[in-house]
Amino acid sequence: GLWGGNAFIDGLSLIGPYMGSVIPLAIIATTADLMCLVGAFNAGDPYPIGETLIADGCGTLIGAFLGSPFGTVVYFGHPIHKRIGGKYFFSAANGAIWLVLGLTGLMQLVLEITPKVAVGPIICIFGLMLGEECTKYLPQRHHVIIFFGIFFGMCDYFVQSGLPSPPTEEDVGKAVMRKSPLLISMIWCAMLVFTFDRKWSSAAVAACIGAFFSAIGLMHQDSMDMYAIYTQGFISFANNGLGGPNDPRFSCSPLQFTLAYLSIAAVDLFFAFCQRKWPNAYAQPVMQGTDEADEADREALSVKTVVIGGQDNWWGKGLVGNAHVEEGKSIGKVTIDEGKAAPA
Repeated sequence: GLWGGNAFIDGLSLIGPYMGSVIPLAIIATTADLMCLVGAFNAGDPYPIGETLIADGCGTLIGAFLGSPFGTVVYFGHPIHKRIGGKYFFSAANGAIWLVLGLTGLMQLVLEITPKVAVGPIICIFGLMLGEECTKYLPQRHHVIIFFGIFFGMCDYFVQSGLPSPPTEEDVGKAVMRKSPLLISMIWCAMLVFTFDRKWSSAAVAACIGAFFSAIGLMHQDSMDMYAIYTQGFISFANNGLGGPNDPRFSCSPLQFTLAYLSIAAVDLFFAFCQRKWPNAYAQPVMQGTDEADEADREALSVKTVVIGGQDNWWGKGLVGNAHVEEGKSIGKVTIDEGKAAPA
């Protein structure tokens, strides 16, 4: 019901194991709203950023107090909705349909007639297809990071499928990488983006954040246990749920992960120092919008076979729209049918 006494306050004590999912999901939800606003802006409908974020958050809070496990969202398909003529009625009808499904119990019927064996593959495939959406907002040189970020989610998938008993060291490696996979993926993707662009100081900051999250058990551990950290030290997390009480795995402890991330930060700071001390000897950061960034994007795209060629030349470069990619040249140097140069 609406009133649950102070049960929602008491429930805060149980949030520890879920913080590794709550924090990255909150960040992702905010970022997704911003991406939706960018899409709407490009479609000719500029919406206020602050008002959108506050309304989205308030709607989620109201739903949570009423017992809804789902957060309100901004439609990510705004340009498509506009293209097919969707207006206010689209949102109102959508809410009305879900209200009817929820109040009449028809939602349970939908779930019953949906083959459960198809749920997992559908979710997995849909998640992979969302990677295509990322390519619309990322520079070409960063596209490979999308695939790297999927790794931690795949670790979660494989571990949930079951580990051998007793688990091998390789299995343990997958298991620790699936603890808070969203948060770990965000930290590592941030480090890689800054590394690709030679922004060593920013990469060091991302690594230090990863070290802090690892130290308090927010990443690579089953849960946050600040009391255990203060009373027993880092050893309290050493088992990581993969060994018995007399068989601790120190390689999985928060201390080991903290030292690992701090080591990465130290290397990044070394390169940042060299970059500032000897600017002529060490390449400077790549700034988006500069000629150097554009050249890096063209080089990243030039090595891709955008469309496979025909049967007679299936190994060659294919067509990019109405443009041919010349062999050995970047995407910025293509030949249009009319003989003109295509822009990057």
